[in-house]
Amino acid sequence: MESDLISIWRSEQKFKWNWKLVLMRIGVNGASIAVISALLPGVMVPEPALRNYLILGFSAGILNAVVKPFISFLTLPFIFATFGLVVVIINTIMFLILEFLFPNILIIESIWAALLGGLLLGVVGIFLENLLGLTPPIID
Repeated sequence: MESDLISIWRSEQKFKWNWKLVLMRIGVNGASIAVISALLPGVMVPEPALRNYLILGFSAGILNAVVKPFISFLTLPFIFATFGLVVVIINTIMFLILEFLFPNILIIESIWAALLGGLLLGVVGIFLENLLGLTPPIID
């Protein structure tokens, strides 16, 4: 009985949140949305405060962790058939869901702005994640 409790305690000790990584990913998502709202005239954050970008970054991270894998799994044959171009559509859907959840913080004027925003969300996110070392290497 006691050894079971010790093994449970040790297994709980092995699983620790990497809070630095979580905060960096929230910052990367928020910075990506800030860059997109600065570059695209159809995407606006009416009150460009740090709090709003952190809310959007946190929410984008939750969406990317929960909803995006499910949509990616459902569209997997299309992702292979289009050599990954469907990922832009998936990012656009994530961007539109983010606007739906926070209509007072993020405003997207048209579907074309959302499509370009989805494209930029993926490109800027990948660039910042690789620049900051958040993406693990494929081969050690």
